[in-house]
Amino acid sequence: MAGRVSAAWYRPGQVWDPVEQDYEQRKARAAVTVSAADMLDRRADPARACVLTVSQIDAEAPTPAVGNRGDHLALWAARRAERDGALPPERCVVDVATPELTGAQLIGVPEMAELDGITASTLRAYISRGNSEVPQPQALVGGRDQWARAVADDWVEARQRSHEGVRAVMSAGDRDQLSRGAAEVRAHFAADFHGTLWGRPDVRKRWVLRARNEDSVREIADALAWNVASSLDRVLPTRLLGPTIEGAVLHDFAEAIDLDRQVQARPQKPAQEEDWLHLWVSRPVAEMLAWFIRHHPESAHHYLGEITREAHTRWEIPAKDTLATLRRYAVVEGQLSKEDAEAFFALLTPPEKND
Repeated sequence: MAGRVSAAWYRPGQVWDPVEQDYEQRKARAAVTVSAADMLDRRADPARACVLTVSQIDAEAPTPAVGNRGDHLALWAARRAERDGALPPERCVVDVATPELTGAQLIGVPEMAELDGITASTLRAYISRGNSEVPQPQALVGGRDQWARAVADDWVEARQRSHEGVRAVMSAGDRDQLSRGAAEVRAHFAADFHGTLWGRPDVRKRWVLRARNEDSVREIADALAWNVASSLDRVLPTRLLGPTIEGAVLHDFAEAIDLDRQVQARPQKPAQEEDWLHLWVSRPVAEMLAWFIRHHPESAHHYLGEITREAHTRWEIPAKDTLATLRRYAVVEGQLSKEDAEAFFALLTPPEKND
């Protein structure tokens, strides 16, 4: 149709794209741009229209009769044509048409709330408080907000992908809304604590009134705390944590070496004289490494040995340079004390070979 231009129109951005780090752009289906040229009526007469000044408009007065809108649009187009540099009517957008905005595709608060599995009153509270990122309505029908069904579906999807939605999907369904893993930890320690507090006669007798005192409570608290400290491997298994840290450290090393090779301007030295001062470990990895050393030193000793061996196999990095890098980052970024670092890494340093 003359004057009508098909264009890409997008719904409100609601669904987050973690790859692009932006809201996904979703096109409205079969959208058509309606220009002022589309609305012009050849039967319109600009002479029947009028132009009002701001001073002639009373915001409190009833809306005056404006006559045929086509006449006013024709007058607007005629005056616009007299202005230098004004866009032609076919480039002046006045509306967008899409099946998504037809009456059959518009829904109100009750229907939108039902899509998300919440009550209409809850959705109205979200809207009034401006939370849950409820999109702006696409229409106002009979004084009631209306949303395109496609926009409402996007909002529901965004809610499902939010932190609250993920928490609900992975919930254990208990009264405290714990995640399934956290509920398993609680179940383990609940049974463990019950066995300590009730299953051991030497502890159970502390419930006698005359035995209840601060020292008794402290002893029981220490016993429960010991149960937790000795069960760390149940909370975060070292058989999973160790390889993860090993892979993360080697990944950081690989990035550092690739960058070092790109910017290295000096002549290449023999491998035994190579200076690996440009190795690094990212802060999160360094903090996890320091946590591993503090909480599971024997497992950390094993996996750091694996890192040292792998770094030498892949890149011929001397063990002393690998260990020096790990020690430095564990202290500076991971907040491992210098004393602990010196004592721990001394046990990793390869023994000197006697000639």
